[in-house]
Amino acid sequence: MIRINLLGQRKARRRHVAAVSGPTTAAPILLILIAAVAALGVAGLFLLHRPLARHIDELQGKTRSLQGQNEALKRKTENSRATRTAFEAALERQQATSRLKQARVSPAWLMRELSNVLTPGRQPQLTPEMQEEMKTNPNRPWQDGWDPKHVWITSFDEKGGNFRLQGGAQSRSDIDELGLRLRASMFFGHRLKPASTGDVTDRDSGLTYYNFTIEGIVRY
Repeated sequence: MIRINLLGQRKARRRHVAAVSGPTTAAPILLILIAAVAALGVAGLFLLHRPLARHIDELQGKTRSLQGQNEALKRKTENSRATRTAFEAALERQQATSRLKQARVSPAWLMRELSNVLTPGRQPQLTPEMQEEMKTNPNRPWQDGWDPKHVWITSFDEKGGNFRLQGGAQSRSDIDELGLRLRASMFFGHRLKPASTGDVTDRDSGLTYYNFTIEGIVRY
């Protein structure tokens, strides 16, 4: 009778099967885990990236909008500066015109201006145009050291805007100095006609002086 012991072969086969089947079963599980992690990474990337991308687009849009507003404000500011300069120039002209109109309200201003012309150290009131002409016209300025006491007024008549001023002066140059100041004045400078009537000798003192008549149109 022959006996064959197969117990050792069965154990060896079981160990072989276990060794072979063990790694084979673990490999798919590892691949599934890797795929799951990758899927989670992709999902997380989409979930985080998309909101961030939208937020960045919104910020860029706001930035472009602010830049456009800044450019518009810059252009508006430049236009405002030019407008302000033009407005200030117009306002200055308006104020000068207003001063002229106020000066014409009452004949008292006319007599006050005549008093300034005949007072040492004072000057007539000038229009802006006359101020510029005084700077450019060498024949317009008068002599600063002239003494208005060298002339005297004997009569002043005004009717309908026309005036006649009569008086005397120590010399013809005194008449010229008076005429220069009256021409420069905003009250007397329109169509001024100064004229000398010749020299006169005073009987009592024997001194010679000059009579004059100045005519023109007043502004008030």
